[in-house]
Amino acid sequence: MLGEKARAMVAGQIEKKLLEKGMNLNNLTDEELSAVAVNFVGDAPPNHVPRETVIQILSEQDSVLIWANSVKENAAKAALESVRTTVDSAQNKVAAVTEDNPMAAMMMERFSTWLKESGYTAAQLTQMLDTNKDGIISRTEITSMIEQMAGSQPPQWVVDYLVEAIDLNGDGALLVSEFGAFLASIGFETVQLTPPEPEAVEDTTPQPEETHTHHIEVTPIPEPVVAPEPTPVAEPVSSPVVTPVLPTEVEEDGMPSIDSDNERMIEMLQASRLNSEAAAIIARCTNNPTSMMVERVERTLMVNDEFRGGHSLIGELDDGPFTVAIMFPESDNELIHSIKKGDRVECSAIISDWSSGLRRATLQGSNARVV
Repeated sequence: MLGEKARAMVAGQIEKKLLEKGMNLNNLTDEELSAVAVNFVGDAPPNHVPRETVIQILSEQDSVLIWANSVKENAAKAALESVRTTVDSAQNKVAAVTEDNPMAAMMMERFSTWLKESGYTAAQLTQMLDTNKDGIISRTEITSMIEQMAGSQPPQWVVDYLVEAIDLNGDGALLVSEFGAFLASIGFETVQLTPPEPEAVEDTTPQPEETHTHHIEVTPIPEPVVAPEPTPVAEPVSSPVVTPVLPTEVEEDGMPSIDSDNERMIEMLQASRLNSEAAAIIARCTNNPTSMMVERVERTLMVNDEFRGGHSLIGELDDGPFTVAIMFPESDNELIHSIKKGDRVECSAIISDWSSGLRRATLQGSNARVV
């Protein structure tokens, strides 16, 4: 009689086999079917009972159906956690490289945006990079891909920054898996979260005409609903709980007082690990009174809406710990050009984007004034 430890080991082997070959009892050997029967019926079937009868009996047991569903669900959760860990590692590596290097941070942000707006999938980008299919992406391959897509050869320092930021283990060799982790961290679909389930294998054992082969019908795991985003992510993500927006007080001059709603949303964005999580948070953001201690003014780049041709203020948000960028439309250029470092600006603003590389939120601003 198997002990508890041995039974658990056998059960684990059976679960692994079903995940690899499909959740169908016909994929199990007679010995494995016997082990399932012991676990869920309480005893092994007698030797004279036909295999087909054993499968039929097990297939009709609620406990077996629940177990089969739990096997798939646990596998999906483990895969999701693996994706989250990989994404965390990729984001942390980019943050470490760009934290004290504004030039590298800007370059990585633009590279990420460029990839997401290229129209290519993660698989296509990987194929374009790893041209010799050796699993290693060389600097020459990176240069060639950028030149092919952008029409000009990038400077060598740009390629060096890219490799340094994406190379997770820091060995100087950029693996395809490391590039895939980077793509996942900026929102590409690169990992299949649920293990592939091949078509059920029919039992080829000769059977009487009236005997039918049965297999487990597993209730599909419902897919969580996530906010739409430009690039889909291959794993289920729960929508974050958003702190309700509190009503703002009105000062004597009629201007709403500055509250911390935007800061709370940025705290949630910093805790997000996937692009889809950030998108779900941003979708719930509202326009709020905002203040900023200005550090610098920059031209707004890579936008195609009313903010094109405008400028952005970079600085500390609401006297808090977060540095943000607030974009203003081109019609506000005269005012924005007059703003200097150290000026305090009040405006209405809503969070519109989150940079996982810069760890910085971008807001769309209006009604700016220097105070």
